[in-house]
Amino acid sequence: MSRVTGRGRIPRVPSAPFRDSVRLARLESHLLENITEPFPAVEAARLVKLHSAYFSAFFRARVGIQFHRWVQLVRLRKARELLRRTRLPISEVATRSGFGTTRSLQRAARKILGCSPREYRARYRRGILP
Repeated sequence: MSRVTGRGRIPRVPSAPFRDSVRLARLESHLLENITEPFPAVEAARLVKLHSAYFSAFFRARVGIQFHRWVQLVRLRKARELLRRTRLPISEVATRSGFGTTRSLQRAARKILGCSPREYRARYRRGILP
């Protein structure tokens, strides 16, 4: 999965595995309902009734990315939505999208979107981003 610098796009998370697997659908539902709460792989493994040693391999084989990366992408998608649709401070966007701190949101945004959350919002409002 490569970053698209300056475009503001988040790589698509494969959705087909979530439709095909009840276990993966349960994970997605849980994360979306509890996006502000920590969601470690151990808890995810327990939720889908898999041994924690097997869970990472199961997830990666089905979805194609590591579990923690998937969680980060889902949270960043929520943050991007809040940045576009609200005037909330960046710190509040970080909190509401499940990032523990503003700094962790900034790191994720720079890594995946290629810009800071503030820059992303400004580009969107200027019409540079779709």
